[in-house]
Formats: sequence, C-alpha cells, structure tokens
Amino acid sequence: MKLVSIQSARAVWLVPLTQINPRGRNILPLVVALIERYKFEKRPDPKSLTDLPTKISFEVGSFPGIDGYPVYVSLTIHDDGLVVQTRSSTMDAERFLRDMFSWLAKDYQLPAASDLSVRKLYMSEVIVQFERAPIVFSDKFMRFARRLETGLGENQPKSMKLTTLNFGTDPAEQNPVGLRIERAAGTSFQDNHFYSSAPIHTDEHLDLLGSFEEAAT
Repeated sequence: MKLVSIQSARAVWLVPLTQINPRGRNILPLVVALIERYKFEKRPDPKSLTDLPTKISFEVGSFPGIDGYPVYVSLTIHDDGLVVQTRSSTMDAERFLRDMFSWLAKDYQLPAASDLSVRKLYMSEVIVQFERAPIVFSDKFMRFARRLETGLGENQPKSMKLTTLNFGTDPAEQNPVGLRIERAAGTSFQDNHFYSSAPIHTDEHLDLLGSFEEAAT
C-alpha cells in the first residue's frame, strides 16, 4: 500500500469554553498573541469574538510536525470545544493543542490541559493506492461482481466495479461511527486509489488500511 495523500487529520477536544476561561477574561490580547505565536495567515473576523454561538476560526498557521518540519494548522474554537485540523497527522493536531494549552497556562494563567475534563475525538481522511483492486467477498459474490464488468445491460453497458465499503456501529446508537473505504473521486479503476475516513489517529488508520489490503487483495 502506498500513501497518496492525507486529506485531513483532525483532533477534537470537547471541553466547555467556560472551563478554559473560568474567570471570563478579555480574550482579545490572547487572540493577537495566538496569531503571532502560530503565524496564522487567515485571522478570525472581529465580529466572531463576541457572536453567539461561538465560532472563532484561525487558519493557515504553522507548527512543527513530529518530523521537525513545519506543517499547516487550523484552529476553530466553539462553545463546547476546539477543533484542530492539519494535513499531516492527528498526532500533530493533538501536539498543537497540548503546546497551546501549555503556553496559555504559563503565560496567561489559564487552566492546564491536565486540569480540564476533556473528551477527545479524532477524524482521519486519507487516499491510498492498493497494489491490486480489493476482492473481499465469496467466490459466488465475485461471480456476480464480474457480471457487472460488462455493465447492467443494453441500457447501461459501461463496466462497473465495487466502489464503496462502509463498516459501522449500530445505526440506532446515539453517535454511530464507521470506517469508510471508497474509490477516490476522479481516478480510474486502474489507479486503485481509494479514499478512506475513520474516527481514529492517522497512523492507526493507515495501519488498518494496510491490514485491509493484505486481507482483500
């Protein structure tokens, strides 16, 4: 398996904004310092600093990745938590959050990350190239799939192959999650490029797709 690109790697820390700023301090000086520290090129609309519900966005910032090279980073602050997005890995996104909270605690006397009740979520979206097209079903099912290689019939003779796989938790659950694997948009069948999303760390996601390729090709 070959990594083609990381589309998005997000770390979400769910924690009420009132816990992050328990004494209701004026955050304007902090916003300016945040922009300067992480070199955000797209800055929040001043109106968003007072609007409700809260959605304060910092985009195209810079932060050293795990390998030491700077990566682009975006931060969005909501009433119920923070979302950090990169195109390197969820680990880099989480490292950014840890660095930010450590700095805020040291320079602005806000609570440290360890003092907060944080629920952590992740979302990884990647495109990978498999050596061969996945074959994941029984011989009987594959005979049906091969039938579709000549299309659906006279009215639709274009060759068809498996394009999407979804694995998920019980849809009746309050917050169902899943693993999605599908042909990457705009690519040919011969490319064997697949888009995948999963609510886990990027490294775990790529390891899972490697296991999928081994089992299915």
